[in-house]
Amino acid sequence: MPRTLTGLIVVMLTVKEPECASTAMVRFPDPDNIQLEFYWPVVASREPGARETVVMHRCGSNGDTTGQCRGRPPLVPKVVKDQLREDQDTVYSEDTTIDRLTHWAEDRQDVRSLIITSTRAIPYAHVDAYSDYDVILVVDEVRPMLDDTTWLTDFGDVLIAYWDPLEVDPLTGAERVSSVVNYTDGLKIDFGLWSHQWFAEVMAGPDPHPELNAGYRILVDKDGLTAELPPPTFSSYIPARPDEATYLRLVTDFLIGVPYVAKSLLRDQLLPAKWVLDFDMRFNYLVPMLEWRIECDHAWSLKTGNLGKGLKAYLSAEVWAELERTFSDAEPERNWESLFAMVALFGRTAEEVAESLGYAFPESLVTRVSEHALRMRDGVFAHGPLNIG
Repeated sequence: MPRTLTGLIVVMLTVKEPECASTAMVRFPDPDNIQLEFYWPVVASREPGARETVVMHRCGSNGDTTGQCRGRPPLVPKVVKDQLREDQDTVYSEDTTIDRLTHWAEDRQDVRSLIITSTRAIPYAHVDAYSDYDVILVVDEVRPMLDDTTWLTDFGDVLIAYWDPLEVDPLTGAERVSSVVNYTDGLKIDFGLWSHQWFAEVMAGPDPHPELNAGYRILVDKDGLTAELPPPTFSSYIPARPDEATYLRLVTDFLIGVPYVAKSLLRDQLLPAKWVLDFDMRFNYLVPMLEWRIECDHAWSLKTGNLGKGLKAYLSAEVWAELERTFSDAEPERNWESLFAMVALFGRTAEEVAESLGYAFPESLVTRVSEHALRMRDGVFAHGPLNIG
């Protein structure tokens, strides 16, 4: 009799040709005659997922096992982390958590729809053991669930939870609130509570809602609320091609921080120097410029992720090494080095973006600001502005 193991692996899914079978390779301590259950998520076709049973057989002496099934959609799960431990009673996979969410919503009268969004609803998205669950709950009333949040414990022991302020449409009374919930077992769920009216207004809006348009999976819909929900285009959160004015404004906004960082370092004011260098210049201007550079090579079709988390996959090793050199500790001289490394990387990237988009690169401005910062470091202005008149 084969052992049935549920929720023992974390898988990453990619699409193969339609005629191909789906194949999984897993490594277990005792792989003989193991039976696994996989859940194939919805892909761009929006066809319902299909639950398949795969019987695993030993393949070779190294403990690898393989299994095949034919079903729709044809997907290949790639194991990214083996979660099996002999001393562990339960390990929750995506399949198990999805089931728990679905059954919970089905059993609650006040929850009318449950929709999964973000990474776990986007085809080809990288999912690993740390990927969270983004959940929209369309509910009868938002405030009671916000006032009494003990329902969060239905999914485990809550480590810490954060709630945004309640949003209320002053004209219609529609309500929405979002949360971030971390559980002690490592599970993380971001719940969004939407009133019926809020969902209706989203449906009636002139443009697709970005969270839904990025990808969604409908797990529960008791009232047919989502029947007219348009298919996702998966195009939300892709950086938009800037016009020339937007491009030039970004360059200027980046460069205006350079003298400020230099002044703060000269004053031995570490905190303001770090805030401007490591937050403002880096994340508000350098990261977007690097994203634009990547999009220039990919027809403005890639999602590089929040806070640049996907940049490393698309930047060359040389450019990534340059980006790493823009980070430093608290030592003043190394912050000077980081500043000039960041300016050099930004300037060259901005020039490449301008060339790709056919815009004018403000080379003289970049050069003048860089040279001015060098003069500040060298003490040229230590006694005040120069008298050049």
